[in-house]
Amino acid sequence: MDAEHSADRPLPHPMAETRRNVFETVFECPKPVVAALNGVTVGGGCELALACDVRIAADHVRIGLPEAKRGLGATFGSQMLPRIVPRGIAYELLYLGELISAQEAYRWGLVNRVVPGDRLADEAREFCRRIVANAPLTVRRYKAVVRAGAELPLPAALRLAVGPDPYQSEDRTEGVRAFLEKRDPVWRAR
Repeated sequence: MDAEHSADRPLPHPMAETRRNVFETVFECPKPVVAALNGVTVGGGCELALACDVRIAADHVRIGLPEAKRGLGATFGSQMLPRIVPRGIAYELLYLGELISAQEAYRWGLVNRVVPGDRLADEAREFCRRIVANAPLTVRRYKAVVRAGAELPLPAALRLAVGPDPYQSEDRTEGVRAFLEKRDPVWRAR
């Protein structure tokens, strides 16, 4: 092991700086972010996947945060995991540091879909195509209101005014017109 990667050298504390790290940047992206997981997704790779809105996993994926086995912290993962899966499951995954299968991850809601490995890229692209086919202002608003309202009481969350307003948009008019005319809408994101 070289001096730069010495086990004896202390690591800087993650998230201690004021600038955003890559996980936060992905999490805060105003557009949908879809992760296609293929292979072993651990540590920082798992945290990056947790930052995404949707996770599609190949059936052979193993995923987890093994930091407890290495004396590390998984700062981002320890905050995101209990926001995605039940708290008891989050504790189990964090405390044990063991990897789980794609099927287990699906069962707990950690991944949205499990697909055969040879179909992963096609499935992820098709999923993204289906998102892109929808009204962009509405999709962006969904992301904004879900994030902003997740920890609020329902009455406060229902009254949030975040993200684009699709109700007064040209896209709303186009969407209704296209439906009535039985054609695909042409979105303009305005």
